[in-house]
Amino acid sequence: MAPVQHIVMLKFKPKTSHRVIETIADKLRELPSLIKEIQGFSVQTDLGLDPARNHDLAAVALFDSAEDYEVYATHPAHLEVIKLAIVPILAPGGRSAVQIPFNPDRAEKEAVKTEHVQTTTIMSRMYDLPLLILYAYFIFSCTMIETSYCAGEGPMDPSDTTFMMPETYDFSTKYNPLFLARPYWLKLATCFSAYGFLPFHTMLFFAFLTGWNGVRPLAFVFAGVKLYALGFYHTMEYTSATPPPELLPYWAPEGPYIVALAWTLYRMRSPAPFATHPKSKVE
Repeated sequence: MAPVQHIVMLKFKPKTSHRVIETIADKLRELPSLIKEIQGFSVQTDLGLDPARNHDLAAVALFDSAEDYEVYATHPAHLEVIKLAIVPILAPGGRSAVQIPFNPDRAEKEAVKTEHVQTTTIMSRMYDLPLLILYAYFIFSCTMIETSYCAGEGPMDPSDTTFMMPETYDFSTKYNPLFLARPYWLKLATCFSAYGFLPFHTMLFFAFLTGWNGVRPLAFVFAGVKLYALGFYHTMEYTSATPPPELLPYWAPEGPYIVALAWTLYRMRSPAPFATHPKSKVE
């Protein structure tokens, strides 16, 4: 099959800011990292020389075949950008597109290509380092504290010398009497946290460490379950007969879970959260 070149131009509603248009362009530039069928890709915004007649944004994509173009056209990542970013601000009749055969010999100077988007290392994402530390803390808490708590029965035993249990007992005595009492429902909830959330904490730790873009849908699943679990746990704490006596000491170990959840959701807002923007080039 002959290669196919897809050209699309978009015109947005009046008063759409240049910043919003650039944001859409950035989202489109992430598609090569998510759709392997894209062999060349360039997105540019209009220079504004004739705004009354011109479109605001143009994209050129290259595919090995018409079948590859169909994969791109119906790919969830592509459709997500269209639905969430483009359609809400697209002017009526503001899309023009064409798919044409591409002959590299005849159009060598016009072929626009780009390298596939590369993921970034943690060293180039130092703003993610605190989140990496938080997930390491959660892994430690699951494996060293929650598993031991899960293994116990009834109120915590002050003579328990298992690693971190004396410290947990002292803390609970002062700041978390419900945790100290270890009712059966709380034991089950802690077991679920220790063994159910540990794989997700580990997965997210390595995703932020290595820049794994594929973690995004799993991160949303984790966030939904974790949000429900946090809401349930803290509601039970504060509506119990023995609520936390002091606010700040109680939230010191609990607050990081909420911070990490919000931060993770913010970082997952892009289809390729760890990708670098490619530098387009003309060959």
